[in-house]
Amino acid sequence: MPHAADLLRSVLDGLDELFARTGIGFWGEQVRKVAAFESPTMMARAYTSMTQGSAPGTFHDLIISVRNHHPITPAQEPFVNELLTTFESVGLASMNAITADGDEAALEQSTAAVAGEHWLRWQGHDVASRWRKIVTGVRCRTCDSRYLLDDAPDSLAALLWSLTTAPAWIDAGRSRQLVDAAMDPTGDPDTRAQLDAVRPAFEALGLPFIPLPYNRPDRAPNDRCPTCGADSWTTTHWLVVHDPLRLA
Repeated sequence: MPHAADLLRSVLDGLDELFARTGIGFWGEQVRKVAAFESPTMMARAYTSMTQGSAPGTFHDLIISVRNHHPITPAQEPFVNELLTTFESVGLASMNAITADGDEAALEQSTAAVAGEHWLRWQGHDVASRWRKIVTGVRCRTCDSRYLLDDAPDSLAALLWSLTTAPAWIDAGRSRQLVDAAMDPTGDPDTRAQLDAVRPAFEALGLPFIPLPYNRPDRAPNDRCPTCGADSWTTTHWLVVHDPLRLA
């Protein structure tokens, strides 16, 4: 099983690069302080202090987005944030192992299995596996037309990439290269392949794609239904089914 200290150092390396690339100076500085400890036990203790809590403004509250004025594009957002969640999940699991078993601790599961659990799971909460993905769309209450959100394929591709490709790269100490991939999702071969792999599942539904037609941050008017012109939106949902990939 993976050596917990090596994994935690790889996570910190990836977080350092991620925060540098997205202009998050405060958390980048905190990550470097944690990584400066040579002792795994001291590093885990410092990581515990850095990541404790999930209230607004704390480490696990962070969302990297255009809306939060970070220097990224909408296409980068899902890959960056799913990678952040993978780093958080692996980081907390590694921290817990070191805290329990000392400097030579090893994880009881593979890195991929650890990444598949949300970081809340490693804080002791009962949450669903990250593999249990719900795709949310919208439905017009007036004419019952359903629509897929235009960012849904990217979001699913980013999640699957962060669960299938990222863990092995973290194992290999290549976390900084993961950040390169997340910042260039259409140019990196692995992220591009995942984008291509999810598209048939959406196309099989035969539904049109639209941007989210409501909840605008500037309180702009809702978009009207392209079919009937009404403004009577609600949500509709599909469960992602694997092997083969489809939406149910």
